[in-house]
Amino acid sequence: MDPIAALAESADPTMVLSGLAVFLAVVWTFTNLYNYYPVVRSIAAHLLTGTSTDDAAFLGTDRVEIIHEDAYPEIDVFIPAYQEHEVIHQAIRSIRDTDYIQEKINLTVLLEPDDEETIARVESLQEEVDLDLLLVPDEYPGSPNKPRALNYGYEQTDADIVGVIDAENVVAPDLFERVASAFVAEGRDYVQGTVDMANEDDGWKNLLFRAEYGYWYRFIVPAFKRLGFPIPLSGTTCFFGRETLKGVSEQRRERKGSPWSQEDEAWLSEHGLSGVTPWDPENVTEDFEVGLALWLTDENFGLVDSTTREESPQELGNWLKQRTRWQKGKLYTFLDFFRNPAGSSKERAHLLWQSFLPHVGPLNVLGIFLLIGIGSLIGFTPQNPIVAGMLLFTSVFFFAGLCSFGLGYWFVSTETGVKKLLGLSIVVLTVPFYWVFQWAADIRASKQILLGDLGWEKTVHENHGRFELLQDPTDAASDAANPAAEAASNTVAGGGTSTPAAAGGTSTATTAGGTSTPTATGGTSTPTGAGGSSTSAMAEDTSFGHSVKRAVQNHWLLFPVLLVAVALRAPNLNRSLWIDEIYSVSHRGSMSVGNLITTTSDPHPPLYYLTLKGWMTVFGQSEVAVRALSLLFGIASIGAVYLLGQRLYDRHAGLFAALLMTVSSFQIQYAQTARMYTMLVFFGTLSTYFFVREFDDHSVVNRLGYVAMTVGMLLTHVYGSFVVLGQLLYLGVRFANDWDFAQVKQWTVTQGIAGCLFAPWFAFVAAPSYLLGEGQETRWLSEPGLAKLRQVLLAYSGVPTNYPKYAVGSVSFQVGVLAASIFFMVFLWRLYAERGRGLPVSGSALSVALLAGLVGAPYVVSNLVIPLFEVRYMIFGFVAVALLVGKTIADIDYRPGQTVVLFVVLGLFLAMVPSYHAASPSEDWDQTAELIEGDLEEDSLIVYNPAYTKDAAEFYLSDDALSTADSAAVQPGRGPPDGLTNTTHEQVWVVNIRGENLGVTDRALSDSHTVERNDTVGNTAIRLIEYRKTGATTADGGTANATTEGNDD
Repeated sequence: MDPIAALAESADPTMVLSGLAVFLAVVWTFTNLYNYYPVVRSIAAHLLTGTSTDDAAFLGTDRVEIIHEDAYPEIDVFIPAYQEHEVIHQAIRSIRDTDYIQEKINLTVLLEPDDEETIARVESLQEEVDLDLLLVPDEYPGSPNKPRALNYGYEQTDADIVGVIDAENVVAPDLFERVASAFVAEGRDYVQGTVDMANEDDGWKNLLFRAEYGYWYRFIVPAFKRLGFPIPLSGTTCFFGRETLKGVSEQRRERKGSPWSQEDEAWLSEHGLSGVTPWDPENVTEDFEVGLALWLTDENFGLVDSTTREESPQELGNWLKQRTRWQKGKLYTFLDFFRNPAGSSKERAHLLWQSFLPHVGPLNVLGIFLLIGIGSLIGFTPQNPIVAGMLLFTSVFFFAGLCSFGLGYWFVSTETGVKKLLGLSIVVLTVPFYWVFQWAADIRASKQILLGDLGWEKTVHENHGRFELLQDPTDAASDAANPAAEAASNTVAGGGTSTPAAAGGTSTATTAGGTSTPTATGGTSTPTGAGGSSTSAMAEDTSFGHSVKRAVQNHWLLFPVLLVAVALRAPNLNRSLWIDEIYSVSHRGSMSVGNLITTTSDPHPPLYYLTLKGWMTVFGQSEVAVRALSLLFGIASIGAVYLLGQRLYDRHAGLFAALLMTVSSFQIQYAQTARMYTMLVFFGTLSTYFFVREFDDHSVVNRLGYVAMTVGMLLTHVYGSFVVLGQLLYLGVRFANDWDFAQVKQWTVTQGIAGCLFAPWFAFVAAPSYLLGEGQETRWLSEPGLAKLRQVLLAYSGVPTNYPKYAVGSVSFQVGVLAASIFFMVFLWRLYAERGRGLPVSGSALSVALLAGLVGAPYVVSNLVIPLFEVRYMIFGFVAVALLVGKTIADIDYRPGQTVVLFVVLGLFLAMVPSYHAASPSEDWDQTAELIEGDLEEDSLIVYNPAYTKDAAEFYLSDDALSTADSAAVQPGRGPPDGLTNTTHEQVWVVNIRGENLGVTDRALSDSHTVERNDTVGNTAIRLIEYRKTGATTADGGTANATTEGNDD
């Protein structure tokens, strides 16, 4: 046998994974120690010396004054750009708005000749702002990129200090004052400011991006500076002495030779250029390499506490390109220093490790896949204490990473109060997902390096009209609360103005030369072409009928969704009914209309039973027929959720929420159950829909719609009152923050009308029996514990966890926990994203209020007053979950990313659907009756234990069987029924689903009967007991005495 094959065959997967675990633990440990050792040392130094890391690392330039104006240095400021016509005004205007002597700032914009739009934009700005426009010749050596442009600009200018600012940046007013002080008064040779990604409200990854930069600039960089570690510079807000940059170029040439060919050198010489390259023309993360190269020199570095602000990319694809370019440049730097080493052994170790640190992503992906993926499949757990200890030790760094991002966010965010706390929670809980995206970019960068692709992937920066906000972030809270006012004065790329509308008003946005007025909720719309304007002749029709018509016309994809919903709900509709369903059909279905309304034997309101009675009159009482009513309400509920999502957010959010409703096994199960739960979802969703509409228009139509749907909900299930409670909670919080007497009066009248219509049944039926009397028809409920709350979460996550169809295994449980975790983070994100936005109705706040009323209130009442908490009663709460998840997916503006996330979420739910359909029901009364009838003889007795199983079994037993057999029923907690005591029936069938009561029949029959057979159907035990005759042969081969007398033993 081949030795390698023999070795592979003898390899123990556990040993292989243990070895891999040790390797990864070592890598993770060294990686994190390198990052956190300086931080820990800095904290210790602070405690021992009393000098904070900020004081030790940042230059105190705010305390330094340059006495003579002539002493202020002249600064060449470069703005390298390509296709940045939308945002380049931000850097230009902010530089010219600084406090520095403007005559001392030589502002140069570096552009490519083919960038016509940006050239035109800069030329228009030249009419207002003093700047130089420099085009990099096509013939200038190198591929078009930022370092190439900077090298060309360096040779065209002559100031002693050279600075780099990116086109999308907004610099602080004190930046150049601090830089000048650092060079003149502090004697620094190059300095770096801090950067803040200020648009945390634009999306989850923007929030995490801000936290990441806060963590880097407020913790890592100051700690590295204090301990003398190499500091990779950022691509903006960097300033260098001219001679310092020249020295970097010479150092690089000595290390790796000239980057230019002979032809390049000849062209440079012909045009009077030296070919100096302060920035590596092939490195797309040129700043990173320059910082490491300068660390090897004797140049003196300074860190100035002046923050440049910009907006991180909103689209995932754009973010991925930007991050890929950064990682590619860092990997290029690693390979460069590896092939062309510099410095001492210790310095080389620092350089290589610094440039390797950003590339542990592929190792992390590999480790997670092997240790968690394959390890879980083979049941791997580290048995060796050393391996287990190392993995446990690395988990410390995992939590350190979470805390670092959290602290980074806390120190840089301009949010306040609850929103800041929500942002912090989201950052800490979701950092691992952000790391996954970083790893994806790293893998992508590694692939490009392997393929020799050193090109510059363009990051698109868009103008969102936030120039003034970026200049003065202290206005963030007030501007966020009034987005119309914040954007009113912003100048867009084309030179026009943008004025979005608040709810109910109009908005105006400018394109090139024309004006457009799109509408906000309830407003009017005036679309525009380029160069002209047009006005809509009429306001948008917001009626209910038009909403339905618009939904049909504008989003035809809803109908395939509904067809899929039918397909997922149609299988096994003809299976046996279970006890509650049989109660609906046989017991309540046999009542007169009057008795249905007035009975006190059932705590549930009468609307569903009245509807079912009419339905059965037309379609009969077969399993498919009686369940079809719930199926129709379930399908209609999906359409209602779509309408609610469309009204609350947008069509995509509504469609995605409808898809989640479609594939939820929770919703599927009760669409196949002849009970009132999908009817509750239907009325509850439409009640909430009209509730939302009333905030836009408190018209008679909307008020009547709300009243009708709310009364229908209240008369369907008692939990409808908790849905109303959630709506009232939302109203209460809203009016507490923004009191409006007129609106309070309107809502009071509307709620009062709904309450008055529900009051008769409540006052004359429910209250006397269950509030003032001693109604006992909730005896199946008990005080809920935390396990019940977990069951609610699993049900919302799609796990089939509701009686009578359970399918909770280890895999489904893990999938459910994953989905529940995602839901929790989505809730936090939506609360954060919508807080302070001035929305007509905050979907996140409304959803939280509904869940607080629907889940929280019954849980508290059940533990303090009377048990009424049951998982299936919470079915409407999934609507709130679906809406928030649907909106979060709809907000992903990168279409491939949106598609992937949608398929992952739907996949988690769909994975549970086969488990639900394949699960055997706990009750199958059809099969139970068939089993009894197969051996039923004359002179038989059927004992039902407990008594409520009688209706279920007899629903399926034939008339012949019912006439042949007598029956008796065991009441829980009581002795044997009269029909069972001293019975001499030849056969006794015991139908039992309550094991603790089985002793009642055993004791009553033990002396006179012998157990002949035990069968099980689901959770139902069927025992056949026959009368013991004299001389009868027993199962062990002996004889039994005839007997009415008991044996001595």
